[in-house]
Amino acid sequence: MIISAKWTSAGQDNIRVMLGDNDQPIFVPDNMENRHRLLVAEWEADGNVIAPPDPVVPEKLPITIADVIAELAVGDPGIIARLEIRRDNRDS
Repeated sequence: MIISAKWTSAGQDNIRVMLGDNDQPIFVPDNMENRHRLLVAEWEADGNVIAPPDPVVPEKLPITIADVIAELAVGDPGIIARLEIRRDNRDS
């Protein structure tokens, strides 16, 4: 018995399925020739919906002044929007 189903990525290529008799998910390919995918389709036909994937949160990387200068030199003004300013609390 399917408890819940959720797409695993924005590309929606696999479905994370939780079954009632198991606390571990199974991952089902979005391929209607797959017998598990057919079970998910039946579950959907009963009025259930596959939940959307979690949003992808980009990892913030430290950006140096040299990075900003280099990116501006090649024409990427969007780097300014990606800056994360941190205060340097070290003693001088």
